[in-house]
Amino acid sequence: MKLVRIGTSGNNGAGLANFSGLKIWLSHKEVAKGEDIDGNGKIDNYEKNYIKKVTFSNGTTIRENQIYSLTTQNFLGIFGGDNYGIVFKNIAENKKKIDNNMTYRDAFINYVKYLAENKKLIHNKQKSYLDTTDSRVYYID
Repeated sequence: MKLVRIGTSGNNGAGLANFSGLKIWLSHKEVAKGEDIDGNGKIDNYEKNYIKKVTFSNGTTIRENQIYSLTTQNFLGIFGGDNYGIVFKNIAENKKKIDNNMTYRDAFINYVKYLAENKKLIHNKQKSYLDTTDSRVYYID
């Protein structure tokens, strides 16, 4: 949840971070106290909490103390860009799997091949790749 809090704080200079597989409800009018994630004794902008609710895309509740797997780019995961290093540095090295031999292009191509091979790649007049009817971020202000 700390990664989602940082990514929705608006302090990364690029607006909201992308979190595939989640639905996020935010309020930018009502700010919770936040959490001193970096331990410097104050609540910095990236530590402010605008989240009202987060679920997986299917509506399943995210449990705070549950361990989940995620995939990210090396700018965030290895170098800690956009303040994510505060969270990633606390993950044991033996729990991280780093693949420096694959480009974003190759990963995307592999994913599309996987979808096609497993008959999950559907794009026609009835169903598009991009579903614009169901948002992942909701503002409740």
